[in-house]
Amino acid sequence: MNAVTKMLGMGMSADDTPLDGRLGPHRRFEWVSCLLDDLKAMRKGLGCSINDVVLTIVTGAVREYLLDKGISVKDVEFKFSTPVSVRKEEERGELGNKGSSWIFALPVAESDPRRQLEIIHEITEELKEKIRRSAFR
Repeated sequence: MNAVTKMLGMGMSADDTPLDGRLGPHRRFEWVSCLLDDLKAMRKGLGCSINDVVLTIVTGAVREYLLDKGISVKDVEFKFSTPVSVRKEEERGELGNKGSSWIFALPVAESDPRRQLEIIHEITEELKEKIRRSAFR
C-alpha cells in the first residue's frame, strides 16, 4: 500500500455504535455551556491543553451514552474527528485559518477521567509533534 492510499484511508473505519446510521428527523443534540476561564483553570491545573480537557469531557459523555444504550465499551473503537490548527508559531496573530483535523479513537473503555485525559494528552502530543516535523509545513 503506498503512502497516499494509507493516509487517505487512515482513521476511516471504526466500530458500529447507536450514533451511526442514516440521518433523519429524529436526531437531536444537547448543548452544554461552560466558562472558558474554567477550562483554562483545568488546563493549567492538569498540565494539558484546553482541547485535551474538552476531549476528555466528550469521552466521558460518549462513554455514558454507550453504556446507557447497553453497549459494552470494553472493545469499542469510537473514532471521531476534531479540528486542529496547523499554524506555525511565527504565524500566530495573522489573519485567516490554517486548519486540519485529527481522527483518533476516544478512550471510552477507560472509566477513570484522569486516565482518559492522560491517554488523550499522549495522543495529542504525539500528533502535534508529527505536525511540527511534517514535511508538508
